[in-house]
Amino acid sequence: MKRLLLYIFVSFILCGYAAANPFPDRGNDGIAAGVAEEEYVTISNATGESIRITYNFKTSKVLKIYNLLGKNVYSVRLSPGQNSVDLSVNLDKGAYIYSVEDGAKTISAKKFIVK
Repeated sequence: MKRLLLYIFVSFILCGYAAANPFPDRGNDGIAAGVAEEEYVTISNATGESIRITYNFKTSKVLKIYNLLGKNVYSVRLSPGQNSVDLSVNLDKGAYIYSVEDGAKTISAKKFIVK
């Protein structure tokens, strides 16, 4: 069942249905425009060895990175507050999906490319 849901999720993202900006007060990068209290997460500088994560959360969250086959390749707990973290990871070049989860609820999910 989990694989089926992940397959549907990946298909949904890759087909572009999630390309529309669901948050009109944010830019396409997911960062809130002029609202410091808003919760957000962005991934930048994705290379095979490291990833920079910038976020602002009121409570701690779990960031999970999946390959396109749905395998969880990396997980990390992010502490509350506004922060920027460089994670040392060993990812092959390609496309990945990250999700931010708060317990059983997924807060955000987006794709990124490792060059």
